[in-house]
Amino acid sequence: MAIKETGTGRYLSVASFRGLSTDDKPLNVDNGAEFLEMDTGDIYYFNQDALVWVKGGSVFPRPTDDQVEAAVSDWLDAHPEATTTVEDGAVTQVKLSDTYLGVDNDGLFFVYVEE
Repeated sequence: MAIKETGTGRYLSVASFRGLSTDDKPLNVDNGAEFLEMDTGDIYYFNQDALVWVKGGSVFPRPTDDQVEAAVSDWLDAHPEATTTVEDGAVTQVKLSDTYLGVDNDGLFFVYVEE
């Protein structure tokens, strides 16, 4: 994809660019220029002294490691069958409660839900 300069409009004081993460970012720009990677959502700012683009954030919200750890822990607390399945390596009908995991004549798994 070609890099597109989005300009230095009325409310911007430095150049702003957009492109893909695989695009080569320009190096002949002013200090503080902004580059948005449209496929990743990452925003980079140009450091003219070092001639490098520095990652400054993302337009896509991403959870922190602590948030991910808390979510996984909460889910495992609510689903103890998942923990015991990992510990003993067994998926049993008891662990699946109201669903039954079966195998057909071709060795393919299927799920049967009792109604």
